[in-house]
Amino acid sequence: MMNGMNDQMEFTIGDLVLSTWLLRLMKIKTEAIRDLEIYCQPQSFQLTVKASYRQISGKVSYTFHLLEKLSNGERIHTLLFSMKPDGALSSMARVAFSSSLKALEPGILFDKNVLRITIPSLLESMNPAWRTMLADFDLINIDFLEGAVSVLLKKRNAFQ
Repeated sequence: MMNGMNDQMEFTIGDLVLSTWLLRLMKIKTEAIRDLEIYCQPQSFQLTVKASYRQISGKVSYTFHLLEKLSNGERIHTLLFSMKPDGALSSMARVAFSSSLKALEPGILFDKNVLRITIPSLLESMNPAWRTMLADFDLINIDFLEGAVSVLLKKRNAFQ
């Protein structure tokens, strides 16, 4: 039986790694995305996307502020973020941007100005190696820091 910190794994994911992972995931689902960058800030992140939409190329940027971490017990299952377009072009391109996120459903859903990340559904969309590695862990905490995301996982009880 594990106790204390022996049953937990904590790690940070830097902006560049997170950007690379999300870009790869987006490119698998849609060819419109050319480049993507994430800049993490305390309790928020800025997402900048370079894409082509209906033969028009452009760059849009949005800031997402963490609204709530939904959990059942100590396990976080959903993250809710508010979304604010950065600049007039980003505001005008909001519909096109939100339609590009449809490729990431059901793990990542965008409705009006709220981004919903559902952890179990997001894990299902990952490649089998990551899914297998993370299957025995629950997300206990996630924090957005300057330049990185900090993640705390806890090993599931064998009887769950």
